Amino acid sequence: MIDQRLYVRADAQAETGIGHFMRCLALGQAWLDGGGTVTFIGRHDESLRRALEEEGVDRIEIGQAHTPEEDLRLTLKAVPAGAPVVLDGYSFDGSYQRELAAHATLLIIDDTGHLPAYWGRILLNQNPAAEHVRYLHAPQNRLLGPRYALLRREFVSARRPRTAPDKARRILLTFGGVDEQGCAGAIADELLAGSPDIDLRILVGPVNAHRPDLERLQEKYRKLELVAAPRDIAAELAWADLVISAAGSTALELAALGVPALLVAVAANQQRTGRALDAAGAAVYLGAWSGLTAGEVAARGLDLVKDQTRRRDLGAKGHRLIDDAGRSDDVFRPELTVLGNTRALQVGRSDE
Repeated sequence: MIDQRLYVRADAQAETGIGHFMRCLALGQAWLDGGGTVTFIGRHDESLRRALEEEGVDRIEIGQAHTPEEDLRLTLKAVPAGAPVVLDGYSFDGSYQRELAAHATLLIIDDTGHLPAYWGRILLNQNPAAEHVRYLHAPQNRLLGPRYALLRREFVSARRPRTAPDKARRILLTFGGVDEQGCAGAIADELLAGSPDIDLRILVGPVNAHRPDLERLQEKYRKLELVAAPRDIAAELAWADLVISAAGSTALELAALGVPALLVAVAANQQRTGRALDAAGAAVYLGAWSGLTAGEVAARGLDLVKDQTRRRDLGAKGHRLIDDAGRSDDVFRPELTVLGNTRALQVGRSDE
């Protein structure tokens, strides 16, 4: 049993996206399931505040107007000395990490290795190519690769064997909580124009500014359904025969569910994950959205609609890629989920 409070410093708004928040929520769920308590610190959209309330997670607000120095000061004030804390986000530089690691027991979550140095007790990179990222100065205790995938409870319970229909009729599009570039609507228009017999759903995130455009598109196509901020995202993803998605954290969730996926990078940090999943045969990666057209993405999607063998292979390899998640003695695993090395988090303070 855990008798400590875990602190999580992660933001989630339209300008930052919600992927960091959602994977930290998975870590928070693990801590709660082990008997501990959790406090999130940062800037959070209203719908995500409600999600924290439903989980019984406390929250400390850090306003948008604060400078990085003020942000750090408020975070240090909120976190007791030596307490376990998780830091996830690209705005936290080495100086921020170093100060927090000197004050508390820090787990830093990273995707890209873009900083010259990382500080803390543990470094977690859940992505398939994590072992190839060069960390020249970083904690020696490293949790690398999809065996440490941060899966929320709903994804654990939704994992089960799947079959691939002769033709994929249920297609789902998801481009994160923001979809800043309006990818889903553009691809949906092309898909439904090219294959009106499919059933198409779009997951509309809680901070998606394109919802009015999507609603107008829904009026145009009877086969289009908009699913706004669903409570059980795993069930929505599992509904689909094929998902077209951004190559972010959702790509790992799709692999865990064994759902065949066509991936597009909508941010530079997603390209490594997309390429790695493609190389593993666990998804089809098309490249960066900036170098594609909606018509090209839709055409590749419609090719997969007709290719049962390829879809079956993608789903099976994706499921196997995440299948060993949580089976290491090094990670804390309530139920079947690997969500963090809480034992290491509770041992002492930073070595750096």
